[in-house]
Amino acid sequence: MLYGNLALIMKSYRLHIIVTIAAFVLVCLPSTLRAEKTDIVILRNGNTITGEIKKMDRGMLEYSTDDMGTVHIEWDKIIHISSRDSFEIELQTGQRFFGSIQQTPEEGKLSVSGDKARGILNMSSIISIVPLEASFRDRLKGKLDLGFDYKKAKKTTQMTLNANFSYRTMKYLRELSFESSLDNREDVEKTSRNDASLVLSRFLGYRWFIKASSQFQQNDELDLDSRYILGLSGGRYMLQTNSILLSADAGLQGTREVFVDTDEATEATEATFNIEALFAGEFYIFKYDDPQIDISTRLELLPNLTTWGRYRVNFNIDLDYELFNDFFLGLSFFDNHDSKPPVEGTEKNDFGITTSIGYKFN
Repeated sequence: MLYGNLALIMKSYRLHIIVTIAAFVLVCLPSTLRAEKTDIVILRNGNTITGEIKKMDRGMLEYSTDDMGTVHIEWDKIIHISSRDSFEIELQTGQRFFGSIQQTPEEGKLSVSGDKARGILNMSSIISIVPLEASFRDRLKGKLDLGFDYKKAKKTTQMTLNANFSYRTMKYLRELSFESSLDNREDVEKTSRNDASLVLSRFLGYRWFIKASSQFQQNDELDLDSRYILGLSGGRYMLQTNSILLSADAGLQGTREVFVDTDEATEATEATFNIEALFAGEFYIFKYDDPQIDISTRLELLPNLTTWGRYRVNFNIDLDYELFNDFFLGLSFFDNHDSKPPVEGTEKNDFGITTSIGYKFN
């Protein structure tokens, strides 16, 4: 009898849990899934689309609709836009507005209404729109590409792997990147090159920023066993539009280097510590028309303040050509130069060209 009552109680208890979970699913979740899409977009051709603004970046509005799913609309094809939700809106000047978006009588303009700032903005001056309640996934961008080359002569193979992830909030940008290549030939030893970095940028307003970075480098071609870098710099976005981004920064960084002395049976040398000045510039070009094309380049000049007369130069350029549905064909060139390596007889320059197939998201 006792066991029968316990079984009945447990059965009732499980039923209560099931009903509670079901109520949560039926009441809470559908209200989110069936939330009305009330944002309005009016196109230059007169069409009106009702949906939900996901974000606007690089001249492309990501817009969720009930009938067509998620669509991407070129920003310059839109003449009116409105939403009751709150957004972070960034202009080419670096100024930011926070609030809801209202339609204005004049084409090509919108009204922002928020607690901190209100105003009428030219849509052509807007470079970014992000919902204030955007999820982690909505703010995350990523790029992965893999390359493989094989030559029958001397059985030469080359493999490359590149990855880049960035996560942006209202005040910070976090970037994690990794580059690796492995060359294998029948008549020589394998050589590898690895570069990993973590960068945290803090936005100061009006396109100014400060940046803290950490990096690891290894390069067999330059007899570099390891180089650890910690840096701090400040800079500014000199130009930012929906198709161009140009920035420059300067600062200091400390390095810990270990080289391989090939004249001493490939033994690693003692670690050396250096202070370097940093002068860097980055330039991006975006083309969102079909096919999408991205070109990015970075140049670094690193005078050594510990070893007088020594300087390093790093240069790279990447071209991404979209094939279909965010898959792209990549072409990259890099050049690393060290004017005065600590070990005599070490190569001063390393450069290369790689091709790859990759995928981007967000």
